[in-house]
Amino acid sequence: MFHSVSSKNVSFDAIITDPPYGIRAGARKSGTSKERTKVIPAERRHDHVPQTQVYPVSDVMSDLLTLAARSLTMGGRMVYLIPSLKDFDEGQDLPRHP
Repeated sequence: MFHSVSSKNVSFDAIITDPPYGIRAGARKSGTSKERTKVIPAERRHDHVPQTQVYPVSDVMSDLLTLAARSLTMGGRMVYLIPSLKDFDEGQDLPRHP
């Protein structure tokens, strides 16, 4: 959704999500760490499985906050689940947009 929303001028009143934190299965995103990429021929795209790479939690949250900043209406809300421990400190542990 990030690419389709970030390239268009759309806005939402709210975003509700449960992002992948990588706690059990490990968060991954499409892409490659290689400098040189291959172009997939059109006749092979129907069954192509794209490469993935590790998606660190800090990047997940940064991308989510960036998406919210770009696509929420003024006064809009973003609601998301964040795993926490008993010693969770909102001031220190809660992600904030730069």
